[in-house]
Amino acid sequence: MIGAGDGSRPSIKAGSRIETAEAGSSTLGGAEELRLRVQQLSLREQIERNHFLLMRLNAASARLIQSLEGGDVFDAIAEIIANSDGS
Repeated sequence: MIGAGDGSRPSIKAGSRIETAEAGSSTLGGAEELRLRVQQLSLREQIERNHFLLMRLNAASARLIQSLEGGDVFDAIAEIIANSDGS
């Protein structure tokens, strides 16, 4: 309640102050949970990015091995350098 309209405000009960303090502590717990969730998502994104880069490295390695057999090593090395510059 805001008041009676004459400038007076109702008194605050002692129990409502305790409830407010408890609600504040649960909000802090919720903020901590949110921070941990954001941190987990960030780690997940890093893992996914590293996985993607490892897959590209594996593909480049396979390409280099194939090029050794075909004799076009310079093209494969140029492709690897171009891909590493892009990442």
